[in-house]
Amino acid sequence: TMAEDVIDGRALRLAFESIDEDGSEEITPPELFETLHPLNPDLTLEQVIQHIGIVELDCATQMEFHDHTLDFDEFCTLFPTRMRRVQELDQRAEAALMRSMELRTRFESVREVTGEWIERLESCQKELNTLKGFAIEKFRGE
Repeated sequence: TMAEDVIDGRALRLAFESIDEDGSEEITPPELFETLHPLNPDLTLEQVIQHIGIVELDCATQMEFHDHTLDFDEFCTLFPTRMRRVQELDQRAEAALMRSMELRTRFESVREVTGEWIERLESCQKELNTLKGFAIEKFRGE
């Protein structure tokens, strides 16, 4: 929705905190009603309570109880487009983590050989620097 395009990320958190007037980290039905009623004068407190109940059912696990308030996670479910974006980002992050672990495993097999190769290169570099010093001395006639 258009609101979701505007309210995202930190803005969503700020929106939650602006509705949560008492700072309890939960939006109560009266707090939500006070915010929404000016936008829809036909809205009743009972409708707000019912809507919060629906959101809580959608978010419920077997261990949760319905307290008729919205915590931040429940509030976020009111914005399905954002929830889908967050889920997609989580999936991308998981895929990137899996890919990085796969690459780490693949490169782990050449780690020792590569380390030895680098040591040989460093040894050659030292030898070349020594020879360079001799060449400079010889060129100067020392």
